[in-house]
Amino acid sequence: QQIDILAVLIYQQYKGFGILDTLREMDINGFNVGTSGSILAMDNGKLQGEAKQPATNGVWVQFKGRYIHMRFMSYGSEEELRRIIQLLIRWGSPGPLTAKRGYLVNTMCDQSRIMAMRPPVSEYWACFVRKFTLSDNSPEFLIASAGTNKPELALGMLRWLMQGEVTQAFTGRQSSGKTTLMRACVRYIDPRYTIRVLEMASELYLRETYQTRNILSAVETQYTTAT
Repeated sequence: QQIDILAVLIYQQYKGFGILDTLREMDINGFNVGTSGSILAMDNGKLQGEAKQPATNGVWVQFKGRYIHMRFMSYGSEEELRRIIQLLIRWGSPGPLTAKRGYLVNTMCDQSRIMAMRPPVSEYWACFVRKFTLSDNSPEFLIASAGTNKPELALGMLRWLMQGEVTQAFTGRQSSGKTTLMRACVRYIDPRYTIRVLEMASELYLRETYQTRNILSAVETQYTTAT
């Protein structure tokens, strides 16, 4: 067992995703790094002045809709965070994350969505990973949870808006479930219709949920834009 633990530690620092190596595989809603702590007060990984929280401890886990600050997890240095983010964002060869191209949205191998940012666009290296791992994607599961007051009203409104072919906007705060609800409401669209999706990065994966429908999705690339 000690050899297994040592092998994991060596691999995650050499080829893996560092302290995020195991976290990335967990059944969570997502995580983000590089989003808290002092940057200006850091000197060789140590805090100076009145700062109490270093930027190297900025690991946040989203679990059941709640953000949890994992203060005990530290990637040690900005160089290590840079290595981790560049590994996380590179699946599918979306192109380099450079100072000129300071942000990048991509899809990971497990269909998670990732957005990475770096200086000078952002003040620090950071990335946001959103996982879509719900076991039930039906509107009833998402809305009619225990304690919900008259969920049939919201469900009926969504059904008739979709069947009435009314243009809808799904809005809300970050990670509030906009993409998940959009995917769920597609089941109300007449199955005789074709569905064509244009996204910045693959998120909906409608043909995985509705495998008998006529669906095709397209995404922006380094050389192809939506305009």
